[in-house]
Amino acid sequence: MTVSKSRSAKAFVLGATGLVGREIVDSLLKVDHVSSVTAFVRCPGKLKNSEPTDHKLQELVVDFDALSQPPTNWFDSLLPGDHGVLFSALGTTLKQAGSKSQQYLVDFTYQLETAKEFSRVTALKKASSTLVLISASGANSDSLFFYPRIKGQLEKEILSLNLSQIRIIRPSLLLGERETKRLGESLAESVFHFIQKIGINLPKSIKPIHARDVAAQAIQLAFEEQHS
Repeated sequence: MTVSKSRSAKAFVLGATGLVGREIVDSLLKVDHVSSVTAFVRCPGKLKNSEPTDHKLQELVVDFDALSQPPTNWFDSLLPGDHGVLFSALGTTLKQAGSKSQQYLVDFTYQLETAKEFSRVTALKKASSTLVLISASGANSDSLFFYPRIKGQLEKEILSLNLSQIRIIRPSLLLGERETKRLGESLAESVFHFIQKIGINLPKSIKPIHARDVAAQAIQLAFEEQHS
C-alpha cells in the first residue's frame, strides 16, 4: 500500500465533537492534501480544540432526523471529480442515550443514513468516495450483547454501500480527555495503568488506545490506495 497525496481531498467528520472526532478534525487541519474539513455538529462553537480561524474548517449545523428526507445538502461542497472522505466517528453510551432505542438511533441509524447520503451524492456528482468507520473492538452482528451487535450490523450495512473505498477501525477502550467523565471507563483506565506498571502485556484487541492514535490511523487509512 502507498499513501496517495497527489489529489486534494474534501473531508467530512461525523461525530466531530467526540473523543476521536475532535482528534480527527485537529489532525486533518494539518494535512496539506486536505483542502477543506466540514465538521457536522448539532450546535455551533463546539470544536473547542480546533482553531476556529482555520480557513479549511467549516462547522455545519445538521439535523440528524432530516437524513431520511434527502436532499440534505450536507455534502454540497463536493464537485464532479472531487475526492470526498467521510470519517464516521459518532457514538454514545447507554447511560448518555437513556435507552437502547436512543443508543441505536445514534450509533446505528444516524451513521448509516449519513453514509447512504454520502454514497448518493458522490455517485450523483461522479466524485470518488472514501468512508472511514470508527467501529469498536468485538463488533459482531450475531453477538448476544447489544453494543457489539449494533456495531457489527452497522459494519455490514456500510460495506454494502456503493463507495470507492471503505475502511473500518475497531479500537478497544479509548484513552483521552473527555468532556464528560464516565465512571466505568475511568476505572478501566486505572486498571490498565496498573497492569502496565507490573509489566503485563495485553492483547491488542483489548489493549486501550489513545484517541489521538485512532485518529492518526483513520487518516492514514483514508489516503492509502490498494495496489494489486
